Amino acid sequence: MTRLAAHINDAGITLLGSDGMLYREPGFAFLDRDRLATGNEALANARIHPRSIQHRFWKQLHTEPIADRRFSHLSPADLASHQLEQMWRAAGGASELVLAVPGYMSAGELGLLLGIAGELKLPVVAMVDAAVAATRREYRNAVPVHIDLGLHAATLGRLSQHGQAQLERMEVVDDCGIYALYDAWLNAVAEEFVQQSRFDPLYDAETEQLLLNNLPGWLAEAAARETVSLQLAYRGAEHKAEIESLALLRAAAPPLGPGCRRGRTGRRRNRQRRRADAPVVRGHGLADRQWRSRHRVAGNRR
Repeated sequence: MTRLAAHINDAGITLLGSDGMLYREPGFAFLDRDRLATGNEALANARIHPRSIQHRFWKQLHTEPIADRRFSHLSPADLASHQLEQMWRAAGGASELVLAVPGYMSAGELGLLLGIAGELKLPVVAMVDAAVAATRREYRNAVPVHIDLGLHAATLGRLSQHGQAQLERMEVVDDCGIYALYDAWLNAVAEEFVQQSRFDPLYDAETEQLLLNNLPGWLAEAAARETVSLQLAYRGAEHKAEIESLALLRAAAPPLGPGCRRGRTGRRRNRQRRRADAPVVRGHGLADRQWRSRHRVAGNRR
């Protein structure tokens, strides 16, 4: 019996097995004439063909036609189904699938998701709130709060620990997701290229796409180093610059600040409980870098 777990977060739809990650691609869709692509391939066309891109179908999951005339023959459910099918092909199949779902999904959206999974013959055996699925153990003398950052919203879940982890209260903060950070980070990186090499990568859609393609690697480097070396090859020329890792953190502050809108709140006690054998997702990023920097400075002062 093979059990897999899928985390439905449109910043990166993720499929995990006992041997690690099998699939992780963002909730983007690209319609090239009559051919539909989702995930990384769609993201790789996001700045070159922005009018042929959809990236809100997971956040607004329903069966009504998409308003954009290019996608009017499709619904968000169709795009989500296409990506789930792509994810399952990457897995090679399994006997059981557990879904970790974001707190912003309504009962109707969860039912639709199960319907899509049924149409694709995905062997879903359980559905768990992502906040509950992320717990690894009991956190004594603490009230855990889980933050799930998607493309267009952040979901905050407060957990109770009476016997088992349970989602006690949830709040959705709209317009406060990773998508808002893309432009902030691209602008910060582009400014360094302009200042250091007199090259503006935002002037052309192709070079803007190259920035977006390179961004994950630069962010990974920023999590481990004080400065990030930036390189961009375009039409036979190589452009170089550097940016401080903490500058990327500072660039993220405005998009995640007052512009975010508070969305739904609610109590969901006893909604889901995490099984002890459910896979867990963990990650480290720029926030860890800032924490280490602060504590290193504090240690030096002592």
